[in-house]
Amino acid sequence: MSPPACFLCGALLAPLEILHNRTACHDKRGGHRLWMPVEARKLTRACSFRLTLYQIDIYAPDIYQSGIYRSAMAVNVRTLCLGILSTGEASGYEIKKDIEEGMFSHFIDASFGSIYPALTQLTAEGLLTVRAEEQTGKPDKKVYAITEQGRRALAKSIAVLPAKDKYKSEFLFQMLLHQFITPDVMLAAIDKQLSDLTGDLARIADCRCSEQPHAGARFVADYGEAVLTAAVKCLNEKKAELLRQTGMQAAE
Repeated sequence: MSPPACFLCGALLAPLEILHNRTACHDKRGGHRLWMPVEARKLTRACSFRLTLYQIDIYAPDIYQSGIYRSAMAVNVRTLCLGILSTGEASGYEIKKDIEEGMFSHFIDASFGSIYPALTQLTAEGLLTVRAEEQTGKPDKKVYAITEQGRRALAKSIAVLPAKDKYKSEFLFQMLLHQFITPDVMLAAIDKQLSDLTGDLARIADCRCSEQPHAGARFVADYGEAVLTAAVKCLNEKKAELLRQTGMQAAE
């Protein structure tokens, strides 16, 4: 069994004991209880779970309500940091910027509150190195680099089947309930979505021209271009259909 991780930052914790369903320590809800070592007390206390005598109670029926699904996100932040640093050394700020605006902006979100603990833990585990870089008029900047051990850990962590993609769209929510809006509002929403999509396509084209992408980058760019192009085609068809309908209604 792999050691449990802090649900806040993904730090690995060594349990003193793992008690399963059939033990007397459980109530009727079931689940399992992890007893954490004393040195983990401060770390686990930061998590939003019920703590008693340095322990965390985890109940299966409450898994989504309690936020236990974030444990996967914490691991993903660690893997994301390793992935970014596999392309070159960077500071925490530069990693955050790459997640927001750069090549890694299409995968998961990560805040400074999750990035810096992950970098600290990865460094402690020998997966990263860190050096101080002087800055004029500013505190020294910490610059991180991946180690060979980190590259092996990255390769192992991504050698699994990925979870199903999750797509959230306010635009599609609006289209789902379009009977509550006027045709003019609907057309304006479609035009905005088309503008956003064509802008994304232009950025992909710019990246192709400005860089010499490796095979992985080309794969991601080709996939994104195919998805966005199909979406633009669909929206243009829906827009034309809506214009025909409004024209017919006006004629009547």
